[in-house]
Amino acid sequence: MICLRIAKKTLTIRQTTLIDPFRTELTWNTWQNFDSDADIFDFAQSAVIADAYQFVCPFSKLEKEHLLDVYKLYVLTDVLWFFERGDVSDFCERRKIEALSRLGQAKFSRRILQ
Repeated sequence: MICLRIAKKTLTIRQTTLIDPFRTELTWNTWQNFDSDADIFDFAQSAVIADAYQFVCPFSKLEKEHLLDVYKLYVLTDVLWFFERGDVSDFCERRKIEALSRLGQAKFSRRILQ
């Protein structure tokens, strides 16, 4: 299990997979249909799931601060599974990382953790 140790708690990849903020239409074989600066997020379901998760196990302040970092790690892990897709300059996971970076930690947390 991949995790990021924060203080005395562990924020796992499992938690990040529950709150996938990307549109369901964005997949490894459809990402080319989206412009590089397109809004590829859909936070509606992510916020509901994060709210339900926090009802049982609230995120600490540090976990909230690092949620975007752990989600990026999750996306990068996905890249490793499919690394042999080829040597290309642009691919789905790169678009996801770039979109997350443009959004930034503060906006990401606000949209997920309403």
